[in-house]
Amino acid sequence: MNRFVWRLTFALCVCVLCIVALSCGGRQKVRKADGLAEKADSIVLFANNCAKCHGDDGRATNLRAKMVRASNLTDAEWQGRVTDEQIAAAIELGPKAMPAFEKKLRPSEIQALVGHIRSLRAGTEEAGATP
Repeated sequence: MNRFVWRLTFALCVCVLCIVALSCGGRQKVRKADGLAEKADSIVLFANNCAKCHGDDGRATNLRAKMVRASNLTDAEWQGRVTDEQIAAAIELGPKAMPAFEKKLRPSEIQALVGHIRSLRAGTEEAGATP
C-alpha cells in the first residue's frame, strides 16, 4: 500500500509540473514551432507545384522555365511591381502558360505560397543572400 501511495504522489507531481511548464512558456514555443511548420509547408508547396517551372530557387533558370517564359520570382524589380493580390491571382488563375491552381490548392496554401515567393526576393536574408 505504501508503494502505491508513493507512485500516485509521484504521478500527480509529474502532471502538475507538466501543467506549470506548459502554462509558463510552452505556448510561445508552440507558436514558434507553428511558424517553422508553416515555412516548411510553404517550401514543400513550392517544390511540388512551382519549382518545375520556376526552379527550386525561384530564379527560373532551368530549360522548362525558358520554354514557358516563367518569371524570375527573385527579381527585385518584379517583386516591387506586383502586389500580393496579383501573385495570389496568378497562382489561382494561371496566366499565360502557367496552370491554374484554384481547384488544386486551398486559399491558405495559396497565401503560404505568396509568403514564400516574397521570401525569395533577391537580396533578402531568407533568399540566402549575404548582407
